Amino acid sequence: MRYADHLVMGFEHRVDAGQFLALLNQRMKKFGLELRGKKPISLRFGYFAASRGAKNARDKSETIDFLGFTHICGRSRTGNFLSVRNTMSKLFRAKLGEANAEPQARRHQSLTAQGTWLGTVFRGYYRYYGVLT
Repeated sequence: MRYADHLVMGFEHRVDAGQFLALLNQRMKKFGLELRGKKPISLRFGYFAASRGAKNARDKSETIDFLGFTHICGRSRTGNFLSVRNTMSKLFRAKLGEANAEPQARRHQSLTAQGTWLGTVFRGYYRYYGVLT
């Protein structure tokens, strides 16, 4: 997954990820660029992490928060691996807090006007964060 200068890469084997990171650093130095910010993070995620997690609790897959979404290992209805995306709970709670505080300031308006405003807020929220499955 990529957005602007943010990147999430997935590899089946940890060795492949290490080799890719070394080659990426080498390539970027060639153009006078460098990786900055947090060190690259390595997480257990994907089909094999999910299947091994069922056998061994310490091998359980982890979640990734990226661009407002939490990516989770899941299963489809037929039992196959599926990458599930949910809105980050922190962002959802913040939007609910906003939706709770604002109507108090709008108490003088009619219920129709308040309902129209609230519908606009949540339509915008779900148009950005809504996940089609």
